[in-house]
Amino acid sequence: MLMQTLPHKEFVEKTTATLISDKRLLGLAIGGSWMSGELDEFSDLDFYVLLSESALHLSLEDKRSIIAPLGKLLGCYHNGHDARVIVSLYETALQPLHVDWKWISLQEFEIRVENPNILFEREGLLSQTIALYPSRGYQNPEIEKEEIRFWTWMHYVLGKIGRGEIIEAFDYLCEVRSILIGPLLLYKNKMVARRMRHAEQLPAADLAMLQKTIPTSCTAICCFEATIHTIVLFKELRQVLFLDYSKHNIDAEGACLRYAEHIKTIIESK
Repeated sequence: MLMQTLPHKEFVEKTTATLISDKRLLGLAIGGSWMSGELDEFSDLDFYVLLSESALHLSLEDKRSIIAPLGKLLGCYHNGHDARVIVSLYETALQPLHVDWKWISLQEFEIRVENPNILFEREGLLSQTIALYPSRGYQNPEIEKEEIRFWTWMHYVLGKIGRGEIIEAFDYLCEVRSILIGPLLLYKNKMVARRMRHAEQLPAADLAMLQKTIPTSCTAICCFEATIHTIVLFKELRQVLFLDYSKHNIDAEGACLRYAEHIKTIIESK
């Protein structure tokens, strides 16, 4: 579907025309798939709302009063990971539209993962900030920080499998895949290391390895096998991506692998 026929375009145009009159705002920009030219009917919208000093302490209700007139607002709430972000859902003629609003100061705008498209600005402030402070991009995985977490996570999953809490083990394994294994594979293939985004575009061999970390059913043996595949894949990625990394946690790894053997005997005894 062409962007011109999507509800996104009309919403962005209305938002720009409406918010430019609010003097509490220093500017408005948009990132994500709109900025990258990858917008489709399944995309959400990611706005940066630049606040003046006098507006930095706007409440959720204040912000709601600003964005509610832009369309039929079905609901909005603060993002649990970043209190500066309001997640909202609007009704449109074609489909519900997910819109994220990041309410930040000009100083906070200096630290960005992307250079969003500027929709309006006052006195060139956003353009100046982008010129002076390059975007940092999405952070690539740091093996030194992640390894001890990985072995602790694997111990947790294995323990839940041993106890019989298979749904919890299944769910936690998915989270490990999203926050570490997926980003490592994307990083290896020079893709943006952002959770599991666009993982389907990985080379066939890497995608096949990733799929093995997904339990084929919610059973103890399937979760255990997926956990072992996760461990094997992590070790392979560690070796490929960090050839000069010699500080891996041998003790934690050894303890976790021995624990895996213990859990295996528990599963086999049932």
